[in-house]
Amino acid sequence: MSKYNKMKKILIAIFGCIALTGCDSKVGRVGKDGYVFGTPQYEKSRVVVNVVTYKTRAEFDKAFAERGQPISRNNVIMAFTVLRPMNNFENCTIHMIAPATKYEPEWIGHEFTHCVYGQWHTNNDTRS
Repeated sequence: MSKYNKMKKILIAIFGCIALTGCDSKVGRVGKDGYVFGTPQYEKSRVVVNVVTYKTRAEFDKAFAERGQPISRNNVIMAFTVLRPMNNFENCTIHMIAPATKYEPEWIGHEFTHCVYGQWHTNNDTRS
C-alpha cells in the first residue's frame, strides 16, 4: 500500500470520528452529576457568590422545602442556588450540605454554573 493510500485512510478515519462525535450534541456536555449543559439563560462574567452550608441532610431538606420546593426521594437534590439579579452582575447564593458532612464537588460546580449561566437545564428532573 502506498504512503498516499495510508494517509488517505487515516484522514478518512479522523474526519469520520470528528463527524460522528459532532453529531451528538451531548458530547462533552454531560457532567458527573448526570446533567447535560443546555441553553444558558444568560452569561455573566461577574458574580457575587454567597454560600450557606447545612450540617445535616434534614436541615438542608427543610431549607429547600421552605423555598416552595418539596423534596422527593426520586429527585435527590444535593445543592441549590438562589439567584438575585443586581445591576450588571448576579448575586448568587449556593445552599449545600457542608463538605465536612458530605463532600461532592461536582454539585458545587453545578450550582456555581447556575450563578454564571442562570437556568441552563429545562428542569431538575432532566438528565442525560
